[in-house]
Amino acid sequence: MNPECSSYHVLLHVINPDIAPHHHLSYTVQADIARARFEDRETGKEIVQDLPIKTTQGTVGDIIRTYEYGCASQWDPEKVTEIKKRGFMFLHVDVIEPMKGKHGILSVHESLAKIALGAMILIDESNQGYAEFFATLKIKIQTVFGVKIRGVMSDALPAQRIAIENEFPKSLHCICHYHFLDYVMTDALAADEHVITQARASLRKLRDLHNYKKLKNQKKAIPFPYQVWHMILEQLLPCLDWKPKKDDPCFSSIRYLDVLVGINDRMIFYCEALLNEGIRVDTRTRKIMTRIQKTVGKIIQEHKGTVHELAAVHAHVEELSIILNDHEATAGEGIKSMEIFCLEHETRQEDPQCGDLERGFLVQVRDYSDTKGEQLFNYRLIPGAPATNNYEESRYHLLKHYIRRTIGQHSAKEYLARHGARMFFVNTDAKLEEIEAILKGMDQTEARKALDAERPSRNDIDSLMHKEHAWVVLNPQFDKLFEILKDQTQKYGKVIKSPREVLEEEAKNGEDITPYFLL
Repeated sequence: MNPECSSYHVLLHVINPDIAPHHHLSYTVQADIARARFEDRETGKEIVQDLPIKTTQGTVGDIIRTYEYGCASQWDPEKVTEIKKRGFMFLHVDVIEPMKGKHGILSVHESLAKIALGAMILIDESNQGYAEFFATLKIKIQTVFGVKIRGVMSDALPAQRIAIENEFPKSLHCICHYHFLDYVMTDALAADEHVITQARASLRKLRDLHNYKKLKNQKKAIPFPYQVWHMILEQLLPCLDWKPKKDDPCFSSIRYLDVLVGINDRMIFYCEALLNEGIRVDTRTRKIMTRIQKTVGKIIQEHKGTVHELAAVHAHVEELSIILNDHEATAGEGIKSMEIFCLEHETRQEDPQCGDLERGFLVQVRDYSDTKGEQLFNYRLIPGAPATNNYEESRYHLLKHYIRRTIGQHSAKEYLARHGARMFFVNTDAKLEEIEAILKGMDQTEARKALDAERPSRNDIDSLMHKEHAWVVLNPQFDKLFEILKDQTQKYGKVIKSPREVLEEEAKNGEDITPYFLL
């Protein structure tokens, strides 16, 4: 056979150690793509633009998911050494729900080394579903680390708790303090949300607010006397569209209603001032101010009882926080302090001034203390153990923020629901050579098969609520405004409404009152 003959074909397959099998990009290029995504937080489009070679966003996405798969299939050798040297592990168990109506992600971390040990989409939320996952993970941990599991912290879900006690019978079971407080405050938090939801609904019925928003968006000059109620409406806008922020107290309605009370008191003061000082404003302004004050006053009357109870619950939560955060105390001392708290508040439950919300909270705390109080303080028996499993929560929120930045707001939750179980294993601070080592050490062909099988078939709002002294700053502006109104009434027998009237009054009196418009 003549090798130079055109009909003679030889298929040569040269193995390049720097390129993954069945892939056209080298490990170094793949690692640089992963580094750009996780360290620089670049989108697929940005990565394609920055690469010195031509590729597509689809290829970039495949490489990212392959790298995530590789991270989930192996543990950091340094972390493994650290745990072996310590001689024990303290596990944190948590379930994250990226989307309502979708299965949650069950994740397990070694708390002290901060390393992800296992994660899965939780299809079966029964005791059996947890037990199977824990049994498999336990074997894997013993094979790789060969150390005992000293303790396991969870959020005390019934099925989860039973599975932990069955699969880790010799380990201390600890309950996250955050989830404990979240549980005993369930009714109070629901009431808190109800107050804000109903208050916002009432404010949204005020057509004056909607008219003011339109006027504001049009950026038209506001006639002087209307600045009074426009200033009030400006302060109500944050309350109209307000949503809880991370810096708010645990019961946000306390602060929310406090702001409404401040606005209401100011409106009452100025309405009385209008009458007492004989300030002549137009009928429309009077009607608007009366309508606003009546609506806000009604909201306050409807919800002040609930908010008063929430303030009482909030005081109890602060007492509990002191007990829970006393990390110098022993586990036994913590249990004793909790028992004293419950005993001291038994008489409060019989007080006629104690409402249903407060009483229900105290009963929940007592029941929890009686049945699971010891587990709240077991973490103190393990050197260096934290009181919460919020590392997983923080890790999840960081991942969610990163996903929103790189693939978009609307796709973030869906992506987490599908791939979040592996993303927990990714070290976003990994260097290029570390990423490359993971890509070389994994079977990319098997990873692509597994990933293919998973593919589906075809600021004004913050201004008032989150600045503690915002209303204090605005009070002088109101005072100045009403002083001008009073002064105009005394001088001209009426309130000046427009620049035309200013010119007329200047012509009559020979005075320049233009500064009235420079507020």
